[in-house]
Amino acid sequence: MSSLIEKLQKSYNNTTIGAFALEYSLYRSTIPVDDKISKDARLHHLLHLQHIPHKAFRVYDFPNGTESSISSIRDADINDYKTLMAQKMAALWTPRFTVTISKGASFEIGDGIVRIGEVRAEGTSQAVRSVLVAIQIPSAGDIKIGRAHV
Repeated sequence: MSSLIEKLQKSYNNTTIGAFALEYSLYRSTIPVDDKISKDARLHHLLHLQHIPHKAFRVYDFPNGTESSISSIRDADINDYKTLMAQKMAALWTPRFTVTISKGASFEIGDGIVRIGEVRAEGTSQAVRSVLVAIQIPSAGDIKIGRAHV
């Protein structure tokens, strides 16, 4: 990944504007025996992006794409929420995996922001699983009110 970052810096004559980090966890519902409606699992996603301060996002997906629910959690409460999921909600939700990017980089190229990082499985000494490249292009509304760096 360092060679990719160097090529970006050289090609666009820029330096990093900050670090890029994220943590993504996936939980799967445990199906109660008396569930007469569906035997499909529900999924609970938890995403924490360093460049969006003070909140993390959680998404509940219901079986067969019937509906989803998205909400945010204050950054100060994220550790309490993880403890709640691990200790109090363990009978309802089982962790599937967690992946992290801990040492990514962000670049401003023109009006856009490019974020690059190595995706690794948390809690293992496993090598890089993949490289994530996220390109953020501000909308016209963001440019008008000066929110291009959200």
